[in-house]
Amino acid sequence: MGSITFGKILLILNNNFYIILFFFLSNFSFGQAKTIQATRAIDKITIDGFAAEEQWKTADIATDFLEQNPTEGNEPRFKTEVKVLYDNSNLYILGYCYDSSPDSILAQLGERDDELNSDGFTFSIDTYNKMLDAFTFSVAASGVQSDSRLSDPSFNAVWQSAVQIVSDGWIVEMRIPYYAIRFPNGEKQVWRVQFERNLRRTRTGLQWSLVPKEVETELNYWGLLTGLDNIKAPLRLSLSPYTSSFVDVDNGETTVGYGAGADLKLGLNESFTLDMSLLPDFSQVRSDNIVKNLGAFEVEFEEQRPFFQEGVICLIVEIYFIPEELVEHPFKTIKTFLI
Repeated sequence: MGSITFGKILLILNNNFYIILFFFLSNFSFGQAKTIQATRAIDKITIDGFAAEEQWKTADIATDFLEQNPTEGNEPRFKTEVKVLYDNSNLYILGYCYDSSPDSILAQLGERDDELNSDGFTFSIDTYNKMLDAFTFSVAASGVQSDSRLSDPSFNAVWQSAVQIVSDGWIVEMRIPYYAIRFPNGEKQVWRVQFERNLRRTRTGLQWSLVPKEVETELNYWGLLTGLDNIKAPLRLSLSPYTSSFVDVDNGETTVGYGAGADLKLGLNESFTLDMSLLPDFSQVRSDNIVKNLGAFEVEFEEQRPFFQEGVICLIVEIYFIPEELVEHPFKTIKTFLI
């Protein structure tokens, strides 16, 4: 279920300059990834946490979750089942988290995106199936939502969810509109997907497609979501106009002022987005939370201005340094590396 890349190191000597080139020869996966097929919904799906629609009964089931924490690979104490439906506008997720003691399910209330002392269910998708980026949507047993993006932790979308605690566990229903995510054009979609469950009272984390703890590229181990046929991305258009005014009275003199502007976001295609800002008023942006810093290092706040959030991953530059030992003793260093 993981992937491994083979390569070859080539050392070029030219006037005391040593260059190491790494050629990728192949990239393949070992083991068969888990697969769940989405079912097209014919009738309306009501997000209420009861999953009373008949269409849920015939949908494909993702089960056989495994424990990642605290003991990797263990069989979980309670069963978890997940089903996926879709229509022309939305993706629907049903998570049935069985529990023999529903009165012991932790369900702390809190603000959106908070880390709560609560049981939780998480749904993550890599819509481009390139193992580079992913959307994550989580719901606590108390109904509190949390969402993020691998390339943008401050990502927030508009989506719907509902939770019900029942006699044999708790149920979560989610509706993810297509305008909340991005995906390529194509008649048949294949997305990478991961389902996770958190049993807070036992500090247990479960995963549908188990990711080893020591790996960093966890998307390589995710399962596949198939069956998404003939869906089209909606028009991505967002317009946020604003007006402002002020009155200033000083020594009997009155000054009146006003302002206006707008932010426009238009999706040109699956790869390009037009972002425009006319006379922006950043005073209307959500303020940063107050942080008490008793340490020796400054506090870094997340970017809250929407204009600067789009495509921020493209501005991140990583700089790599060649070790001095490699320049002075290239053969010895490479020999040690290969061993």
